[in-house]
Parts: sequence; structure tokens; C-alpha cells
Amino acid sequence: MRGVPGTGKTACGSDADEYNVAWREYLQAIYYLGLDGGPVISARLAEWLGISPAAVAEMLRRMQGVVRHRPRRCIQPPGYLAVH
Repeated sequence: MRGVPGTGKTACGSDADEYNVAWREYLQAIYYLGLDGGPVISARLAEWLGISPAAVAEMLRRMQGVVRHRPRRCIQPPGYLAVH
């Protein structure tokens, strides 16, 4: 596999691994926050992960299609079924 010039990393090296770890951390946090029955909102997710709300908003934008999120609304994990 070819490396990424000047980085000492392979094309599927640690950058890709770090990205996958971040997605996994977000999905786990969304899952665990949802277990308590309260709404999963960006502010709670940011507090849980110990990061800024702006960083959460950016990652949720990247995760669009994997999780459902609209600004000022609850975050819904994959497979979530709303019951009214």
C-alpha cells in the first residue's frame, strides 16, 4: 500500500483509524445518553464527550445519513423509530 507523501502514514493509516474511532465514540455516546430516556441534544453530547458544542455540530454534519439531526432538535441514532 502506498504511503501518504511526507506523513509517514499509509493511505488507510492512523488518520482513517482516528476518524472511525471518533464515529464510534459519537454513536456510543448517543446510545448511552438515549438510555436514560431524556432527549439527546448537542449540548448533552458535547458535555458527555468533553468537547465544544461547535465540534459536535461539525461532526453531526459529517455523520448526516448515519444519525438524524436538525439544529435545535434531538439527535436520533441509526434504527431509531419515533413512537407518537
